[in-house]
Amino acid sequence: MFYYMAVGAGMEILSNMKLLGITLAFAVVMTGLLIAVDHHPGLHSTLGIWLAVPNLPGLAVLNWANYLTPNTAIWDDGPLSWFMCGFVDWITYVGLAKAVIVVRRKFVT
Repeated sequence: MFYYMAVGAGMEILSNMKLLGITLAFAVVMTGLLIAVDHHPGLHSTLGIWLAVPNLPGLAVLNWANYLTPNTAIWDDGPLSWFMCGFVDWITYVGLAKAVIVVRRKFVT
C-alpha cells in the first residue's frame, strides 16, 4: 500500500515537472515569436494581433508596469520587458493547465 502511494506521488511529481516544462516551452516560443513579429511587421499587423492573443496576460502586465513608471525606459522594448511578459504568460499557462487537470479529474473519474 505504501509502495503504491509512493509510486503515485512520484508520478504526480513527474507529471508536474512535465507540465511545467511544456508550459515553459510554450511561453518561450510564443514570446519569442511575438518579439520577432514586433521587430519586423509590427504588433499592429495581422500576425502581431494573432500572436498577442496568447500573450495577452503578459502584455497587460507589461503595459500596466509601463503606465506605473512613465518616465523610465525600463519597460520600453528591452529584454527585461520581454522576460516579464514571458514569465507572466508562463504563470498564466501553468494556472490554466492545472485548472484543466482539476476539472478533468473531477468530471472524468
